[in-house]
Amino acid sequence: MAIARVQSASSSANSGGGGGSSVSVTWGAATTTGNHLVAVVCTSSDTSANSIGAPAGWTQAKRIQILATSPNFCDVYIYYRENAASQSSTGSWSVSSGSADSVICVAVAEYSGLATASSLDQAPTGVIGTSTSPASGTTGTTSTADELLIVGLGSDVSGVY
Repeated sequence: MAIARVQSASSSANSGGGGGSSVSVTWGAATTTGNHLVAVVCTSSDTSANSIGAPAGWTQAKRIQILATSPNFCDVYIYYRENAASQSSTGSWSVSSGSADSVICVAVAEYSGLATASSLDQAPTGVIGTSTSPASGTTGTTSTADELLIVGLGSDVSGVY
């Protein structure tokens, strides 16, 4: 079966000075049982002490700290759910920080045609950092014929992602 993107959705929240934010993403239609769900989560705050709370059943594939210089800290996380049950909402994603202000943005996508178990083949290694020409990091050789590349980008430009 060919890999196909079924649908995507996104949402974001700003703590407005409260030190933490949470957001739930609603799918356009209920997801199909057995499909693969992917989330790219971006957080921004004025402290490096961010902590992500993911809904039950989501597995973290990668966390990359993009900005690590006060007063701007930006992290990108990639999560996935294999062989997921049908859902109309992702559940609550949250970011906790020691800062007065934090932003969380979540983009999700549903894919069909992926392996229902052990689907994470490779994840990049190394620090990515900031650049006008960002690098993907070093990724090992893939081991299956059909692969899906997930890319997460983040920016700390007035909380816009």
